Amino acid sequence: MLGARSKDEVLLTLVERKTRRAILRKLRNKESTTVLEAFRKLRQEEMFKDCFNQVFRTLTTDNGSEFARLSELEEMNAVRVYYAHPYCSCEKGTNENHNGLFRRFLPKGKRMEDYPAGHIARVEEWANTLPRKILGYSAPEECFEKDVYLCSEGRKLVVSGIRHAKSRTGFVSEKTCYTCKSCKDCPRKADCIHGNHSKQPLDERTKHFEVAKVFQQERQEDLARITSEHGIEVRVNRSIQAEGAFADVKADRNYRRFLTKGHVNVEAETILLAMAHNIFKEPLIK
Repeated sequence: MLGARSKDEVLLTLVERKTRRAILRKLRNKESTTVLEAFRKLRQEEMFKDCFNQVFRTLTTDNGSEFARLSELEEMNAVRVYYAHPYCSCEKGTNENHNGLFRRFLPKGKRMEDYPAGHIARVEEWANTLPRKILGYSAPEECFEKDVYLCSEGRKLVVSGIRHAKSRTGFVSEKTCYTCKSCKDCPRKADCIHGNHSKQPLDERTKHFEVAKVFQQERQEDLARITSEHGIEVRVNRSIQAEGAFADVKADRNYRRFLTKGHVNVEAETILLAMAHNIFKEPLIK
C-alpha cells in the first residue's frame, strides 16, 4: 500500500489464505531490496522463527518491481512464489479485500510516515480480531492459533502440508500434516516417535502425524445426530422393525447369504428378497 507520494514510506500487507490472518509491516520505500529484507526480518521474528516454511508455503504477488527479488526466497526457504497476471488483481483477491479494510484507517492521499508503528499494530490487531463469516464468525487470530497441537511436553506441532490419498474405490481424502517445531532434547522422544524401521537416526527425527479433518467433522455431526432425541427414536424403531425383519429372513426363512455375486446382482437379489418378505407378511397384516 502506497502513501501520498511514490517515495514515501509504504505498507507491506500479507494475508494468510486459510485463516485470513493479516501481517502489516511499514517499509521505508518500495524498492525490491527493502521488500526482500522485510521478509528476512519476518523469518527471524519469534512467531515465525520455527515455522516460517509451514506458514509461508506459497506467496502470490502482483508484477510490481518491488517484488522482483522475491524469487530469492525460493532459494533461502521452501517457499514458492507466484506472480499474478497483469491487470488480474482477482488472482489475489483476499489481499485486495483486506487492503480495502486497512484503508478505513489508512486512507489514500495520506503519508504513511504520519502513522506511527503503534497505529499500524492496532490496525493489524483489529483485522485479526474481526469475526468473519467465512470462518464461521470466528476471528482470524483464533483460527490461526487453533490449528496447532501441543504435545505432552508443551511443544507446538504446526501444519507442514496437505496430503491427498485415493482409495481403491476412487474416494479422495484430504489429510492435514502436522510436524513438531523441535523435538531436540525431548525426554519423551523415544516413546513419542514410532517407526523402528526408519533409516534416519532418532536424534534427527521429529514428531509427525496426519489428521483427516473432514472425516472428524462428519463423525462429530453423525454422533450429534444419533444422540439427539430424533436419532434415539430412529434407532429404537430400527431395533424393533429392521432387526425383526432380519430375524424373520435369516432364522425363519433360513436365508443366510446371497446366492449371486456382483453389485448389480446383489442389489436385484435384495429387492426380490424384500418383495418376498412383504408378500409373506401381507396375510398377517390383514
